[in-house]
Formats: sequence, C-alpha cells, structure tokens
Amino acid sequence: MTMLQVIVLVMAAIMPGEQDYVVAREAEGAGQLETAKSYYEKVMANSETLLPYASIRLAACEAELGDRELALEQCERVLALYPTGPWVNMAKAQMAKINMDLGRHDTAAKLFDEALAETPRPWWFDDYEWDAAENQLEMPETRTKGFIYFRNVVLNSRRLGRRVAASKILAKSPVLEDQLAAAYGFVRSGEFKAAAEVVSSLSPEALETENLIANWQALTARIMVSQGRREEGQNLLKKVAESHPGTEWARYALYNAVRNSLSRDNLNEARELCELIAEQYPGAEETGNALWRLASAYADAGQASQAVATYTRLAEVAPNHYNAGDALLRAGWIEFRQDHLDKAGEILEKLVNNHPDAGEMETASYWAGVIYDRL
Repeated sequence: MTMLQVIVLVMAAIMPGEQDYVVAREAEGAGQLETAKSYYEKVMANSETLLPYASIRLAACEAELGDRELALEQCERVLALYPTGPWVNMAKAQMAKINMDLGRHDTAAKLFDEALAETPRPWWFDDYEWDAAENQLEMPETRTKGFIYFRNVVLNSRRLGRRVAASKILAKSPVLEDQLAAAYGFVRSGEFKAAAEVVSSLSPEALETENLIANWQALTARIMVSQGRREEGQNLLKKVAESHPGTEWARYALYNAVRNSLSRDNLNEARELCELIAEQYPGAEETGNALWRLASAYADAGQASQAVATYTRLAEVAPNHYNAGDALLRAGWIEFRQDHLDKAGEILEKLVNNHPDAGEMETASYWAGVIYDRL
C-alpha cells in the first residue's frame, strides 16, 4: 500500500466523504463543473457533516452553469435545514454572489454585509470580498467604497493576477487618484504597456496637488526605463526626488533610481543615491530596500568591505526594516569568512542585542559563540 493510499484511508476514517469533497473542489477549480456536481452529490448522500458545505458548492456550480434560480433555492434550503453553523455565512455569501449576477444589487449588498461581518475573518472571505466590491461599483451610493477596496488590493496584494485585475477595474474609474493607482498597480506588476496607456491618457494640467504631480512623474519615469529610455527615465526619477521632497513619491523615485543604477552596474551612482535616501528618509522601507540592493550588489561583485558597510548601514538607519536582522547576519558572515573574527563577533552581537525578535537571532547567537570560543 502506498503512502498516498494510507493518507486517503486515514482521511476517510476521520470524515466520511472528505475524499470526494476534495475531488469535487479540484474539479470545480479546474472548471469541470459537471464532474464537480457529481462528486458533491456523492458527498451529500454519504456525509451528514459535509452535506451543508457540499450543497453550497453544488449551488455555486449550478449558478456558473446558468441556473441561478435553482442555485438560490439550493442555498435557501441549506439555511432552512441547517440554520446554525459555520456554513451559514458561506451560504449567504454565495446567495449574494448569485443575486449580484442576476442584477439584484441591493439584495446582494445586504447579503454580503451579513456574510462578511463574521469575525475573526475566515479564510474563504477573499473572493467574496472581491465580489462585494464589484457589486458596490454597480450602485452610485457605494461606488466610492468599491474603488477603495480595489485600491487596497493594488497596494497590498502579493498576488500578481489579483493586482492586475484590480488595476484594470481602477483604470475605468472617473477619479484621477484611482487611475493613477491603476497605473501604479500595472507598473508594480510589470505590466508597463497597460501602465503607459493609463498614464498617457491623463492630462498633466489636471494634476492639482504636489503629490499627484509627483505620482504621475514617478510612474512616467518607470515607464520610460521599461521602454529602454533609461537615461531619460533616470533623470526624471532624480527630478521627482529633488522637486517633491517629503512626499512618498520622492522616496519611491529615489529607490527606483537606485534600482536603475544597479541594473546598469553603476555602483558609484547607486551609492550616492543611497546616501541621499538614507539621509533624507531614515527608517523608511524604501531606504532599507535601496541599501539592501546596494549591499547585495557589492557582495556579488566581491567588494566585501563595501558590502559589510552597507549592510550595517541598513541596520542603523532602518532598524525596523524586515531585512535589518538578515543584513547584520550577512555582514557578520562576510567578516567571518575573511577571518576578521573580532569584527564578525561585534556585528553578530549587535544583531542579538538589537534585534532579539529577528528570525536570524538564533543563528547569530550560535556563530557569535563559535567566534568567541576561537578568540
């Protein structure tokens, strides 16, 4: 008997119908809706525990296949037969999605509000929150809230496909800030052609605040670089940083100017720009990011002393950066490999003392002990 067979048997023993439910979910995810339906029906026939969940997913398949009224009846039946349990809000969320697809946006909004009020936030909220925001876009009184949701996706989501999809929605907004957010989302996702289309459609005369002007110029510069107009783009990034100090886009421009310099192997220019961003924006995430890239470039180039100095500089000016602990560990390791045990020990001791919660702390403690044993 294979290990997979053992696992399946154990799963079946724990919860009847679980294996069929997993197969159904996989089929549904692959778009094989008729196959998914047949497996959900098997689960409903054989598992009292999973019956409400399988019924809701069966309704979702029916809705995707076009029979939305039947799907609504299926969800309503679940709520009538099983009025309490963790599946209740799932059923309401699915009913909201179906009503939205039927154009019943007010009804959908009420159901989304009820379903998505659950705390703590369950794992399955993501897709339904997206649906709820799309539903909000269909009603004038909630349209602004919908666009705010998609701006948050663009700014915070690590899922590339989700960012791009949100950017496409924002690009259709009549609000200038939303359109710039769409362009930023496209740039962040490497979709420079789409970003260029959005940026080129905007009139510079419509940019009424310093932040909007800096935003537009910074994104224009990134697009220029992507088009091979590196020098022109680099000059514009520097102009943004110089002309709009204190704005988030000045930090963004300086960091991307560092990236552009490093892509051309211009370490001297990158160092000068890093000194500027560290001086003007200590503690900023962009500052830590810029110094991390420069230090790594020095390390790759075999310039050990410069790498150590830049890694330690990162920890000094951006101590709360997520790479601060790792930067000190790398600096200490470089010194250790060069047999500079005193310097390595000092750096690792800084990591242990100043970053006790860093993931690298235990490693640093171990190697600091090894070093002091050798001294």
